[in-house]
Amino acid sequence: MISMENFKCKCDGTDNYHLCTAYCLGTENFTADKKEEKKDKTALEKAMPVLKLMMLAFAIYLSFRCKQKVDPLDLGMAIFFSPCYILYRLALVDNQCAVPLFDMQ
Repeated sequence: MISMENFKCKCDGTDNYHLCTAYCLGTENFTADKKEEKKDKTALEKAMPVLKLMMLAFAIYLSFRCKQKVDPLDLGMAIFFSPCYILYRLALVDNQCAVPLFDMQ
């Protein structure tokens, strides 16, 4: 196997010319991408982990409130598919699962 360290981006007309060129171009693009990656995050990007955590907590709350017990299937759905589970629970017409904010009386 040919080691990439032997090339050091000094490509000549040998058999491995294409491999050397691809390696040299790849390292230049990699270093350019690293410099661009250090941009400041927007406010939404900073707030997204907090919003996801709030959705997870609300989904787990709905799971316990609706079933009045620990149901492994519902709890798993609440943990792994929080946004979809919240929409699913709020769309159902279920007397046990009435959330005061969305109660349709």
